[in-house]
Order: sequence, then structure tokens, then C-alpha cells
Amino acid sequence: MNVKKSTKYKIPLFKVPFPPELTVEEILNSRSEDKLKSRAPNRYLIYRLAFLKELRKRTDDNVSMTEISSHISSMWFNETTAIRDAYKNLSEQVENRLTEIRQKENLVFINKDNSPSGITDNNQCS
Repeated sequence: MNVKKSTKYKIPLFKVPFPPELTVEEILNSRSEDKLKSRAPNRYLIYRLAFLKELRKRTDDNVSMTEISSHISSMWFNETTAIRDAYKNLSEQVENRLTEIRQKENLVFINKDNSPSGITDNNQCS
């Protein structure tokens, strides 16, 4: 008889730090180059990152997201407006920083009709 053993992970009880200990740079450094072109994570996703950062401080166990997602979600649901707003503010700061990064990038357009090489630099001054 094959009996499946339950490996339910026991999540340590703690509160996610407030004010948030995550910085804009930490959040951006955890993103791939491609993700820098997409929107900033919303306040809940940043809260989730903060939870995971705190969890890693408290345990060496590698926990799957499926095991802790509902726990993080219920914690978020029970947070105060002040805490939710702090994470919203952090999300907005990340979005502002992403906008700055995108504006500094050189834009290169492919234009087969006007350029012998097919590549034009849109940032050149005429």
C-alpha cells in the first residue's frame, strides 16, 4: 500500500516589516532586463516580496510559493490601510524609477526606406 506522507510546511508567525524595508533598488535588481520595460509590481506583489525577504531571514527552508501564497494573501487582506498605502507608495516610487530608466535608454528604430543600413538613431539632433 502506497501512503503519501503529508509535507505541509509550518510558516513561522511574524508581521511583514512596516515601514517597508525593501528599497526601490532592491526591487529593480530582482527583475530581469526584460522586466524593466514592463510596469512596476503592484503593492500586493511588493508586500509579497517583503514577506519572502523576512521569511528568508527567519528560516533556511526553501518553501514553495504554492505552500505560502494563501497565507500571504490572508495577511495582506488583514493589513491596515496605512500599511497598504505604504506599499502602494513604494510601488509608485518603483514605477517612477522605471520611467526614468526608460527615458535614458537610446531608442533605435528600424527604417528600411531612409537609411542605407536600415537603422536610424532617433536621439540624434538635426
